[in-house]
Amino acid sequence: MSPSVRASGAAGTTAVDGEAGHLLVTARGSGVLAAGSFFEFATRFAIAFLLARVLGAGDYGLYVLAISAATLFSGISLLGLDDAMVRYVAILSGRRDTPGVRGTIQIGLGAATAMGVVVGAVLYLGAEPIATGLFDEPQLTRLLPLAAIAVPFLAVSNVLARPA
Repeated sequence: MSPSVRASGAAGTTAVDGEAGHLLVTARGSGVLAAGSFFEFATRFAIAFLLARVLGAGDYGLYVLAISAATLFSGISLLGLDDAMVRYVAILSGRRDTPGVRGTIQIGLGAATAMGVVVGAVLYLGAEPIATGLFDEPQLTRLLPLAAIAVPFLAVSNVLARPA
């Protein structure tokens, strides 16, 4: 199948339909995603640069370990729930089952919140053994309770946004 392009109007504009129209929409969407990704990476770099300059190498390393712990524990709390949400919301949307989609989202958010709170509590209460045993960094003990507070929020965020 070849895409059809036909001229319309005296000004020389073209109307694109069929496969070519889908290709243009896809290209525009890809451009927006590429620009968003570039902005995200540039912002992350700027924040990391500023934090490293302000905190110094040692404290910035502790910050990165604390963020890594929060990310690790939020991933453990999900146990694939983010992938399941994408699958079942897509299936139920395809069936035009609006109550099913709402119920799936409610159950997914509730489970992510509950598991995030439980796993965050484990990180909060076990900060010292986790800092020394898992990360081999005793100074991290003071930062892990702060990172534990972020775990439920990261879990819910991952279920809602489903980062790639």
